[in-house]
Amino acid sequence: MTYVGYTTKDIRERMDEHNRGLTRTTAPHIPWRIEVVISFADKHKAQEFEIYLKNGSGYAFAKRHFWSSNSAGLEKQNSLEENRSAKLLALRNL
Repeated sequence: MTYVGYTTKDIRERMDEHNRGLTRTTAPHIPWRIEVVISFADKHKAQEFEIYLKNGSGYAFAKRHFWSSNSAGLEKQNSLEENRSAKLLALRNL
């Protein structure tokens, strides 16, 4: 299962909230790991991209580029930006 959502919080803090069951929609699927993080300087653009990834061709794009078995190189948790910009967070349960 995958989850896509945007946040202005610290990425690791937000993932911990998901893994502690504090988010109703993701709690039944614990544990989660970060699959992809995309940073945006503009919150509105992050929200638009979230909507795109959750629908039609955007979902197909995400499935092909982010969730495929070829996407292992995309997970770079140690290079996450720690600023307060809007981020699109994609999680996958283990």
